[in-house]
Amino acid sequence: MTREHEVRSFIEQLGVLLPDDFSDDTELVASGLLSSLALFEVAVWIEEQCNGAVVAESVDIANEWNTVSSIVGFIEKAQHDAAQGPSD
Repeated sequence: MTREHEVRSFIEQLGVLLPDDFSDDTELVASGLLSSLALFEVAVWIEEQCNGAVVAESVDIANEWNTVSSIVGFIEKAQHDAAQGPSD
């Protein structure tokens, strides 16, 4: 299962009805597909995927979590940064 599929599956588990023309670049936040509660659940899920490595104040949700592709990119970057360790 690809990371994109994992994100889509999680969003669908939240009860979000994805349109027939949904793609990994469909806007989730700006389009209103994600309610505030669903967005909170997505944020918790992303934090779990990143092993708690998310600093909420540093995230521009409307841009960094607006599509499946951007969520995947955020998670991969956070995991990569965590693997590199703290920068001095």
